[in-house]
Amino acid sequence: MTKYTDKPDSVEHEYAGAKDKFEWLVKELSSEQTQTLEHGDIESLIEKEGNEVLRRLMQGHLAQRAANEERAEGVKGDDGKQRNHCRSRTRALETLFGEVQVRRLGYSGKELGSVFPMDAQLNLPKNKYSHGLRRKVGEEIAKGSFDEAVKA
Repeated sequence: MTKYTDKPDSVEHEYAGAKDKFEWLVKELSSEQTQTLEHGDIESLIEKEGNEVLRRLMQGHLAQRAANEERAEGVKGDDGKQRNHCRSRTRALETLFGEVQVRRLGYSGKELGSVFPMDAQLNLPKNKYSHGLRRKVGEEIAKGSFDEAVKA
């Protein structure tokens, strides 16, 4: 197996966006203007921008996993058939923190569907919505109405 990568092999690189956003948030919170805000406004700022830090951390982790994914000579699907053609593919994943992109290697063969080993390693759902997000929606539905759950 050979390592697949089209990005520098650097953890710093993958998490730079999260680090930059966190540093921006700290600077914003310590600014003269923010020092005059009421606690509710500060709470809203931290919730919104802090959530973006978390989304970027998730994206960084997925990018690191993609950079470290090893290219195989081929893989077998659930049908037992070998797939030797390998290409990088990206799919969206809606998480608790917002949408991220999952880049991973896909293996296909003539008239065969693609197989994505990284999807299995990450236990990704077949649809766009993460297990954590689906759990949260379920919890909100249990608390009240479906419309309120969607708002949350």
